[in-house]
Amino acid sequence: MKVIELPLGNFGWPRCCCGCGRSDFDYRPYTENVVIWTVLSVTAYRPISLLVPTCRRCAHKHLYWYAGAGVMGALTIALLAAIEKNFPIYGGLLMGLLVAPAFVMFILGTMAKPLKVLGYNESDGTIKVKFRNDQVATELLKNPGSRPSSHKIVRRSYLIALGAVVLIFVGVVISALYFK
Repeated sequence: MKVIELPLGNFGWPRCCCGCGRSDFDYRPYTENVVIWTVLSVTAYRPISLLVPTCRRCAHKHLYWYAGAGVMGALTIALLAAIEKNFPIYGGLLMGLLVAPAFVMFILGTMAKPLKVLGYNESDGTIKVKFRNDQVATELLKNPGSRPSSHKIVRRSYLIALGAVVLIFVGVVISALYFK
């Protein structure tokens, strides 16, 4: 995945879907709140809106992952309510086995979007964008004012979330086995 800086405004999109590169696409509105500044727990956001060329499948791909996470969460609650009365020992183990994939599905849904606006530089009017399709990013680099960039903090948040899920899962499994 390439990260590039683009001048905010009218930049020429390639004539393909930004997610998969297919030639059948529509320009769909894409809005993301970008963090401008953060002080302790107070954060200021600025909405960045773009018309992004995406096919129907890529535009809704993240929603399928979110729906799967919701189904796993509902399934966890339903099975936990049914099993907890007769088998209280296995309730925690079942919850850990079903909640962990729901968290992973949610994280995968967040990563499935065709692009992510990572930042906005008000002084030079550029946005930092991460593209899932490297071909699209390479084409956009040909536009005047575009330049390659990097952004390492995004990976850290996913690793922290994945680590938290793993710790919760291991804790639930150990507690279920210990408190038989």
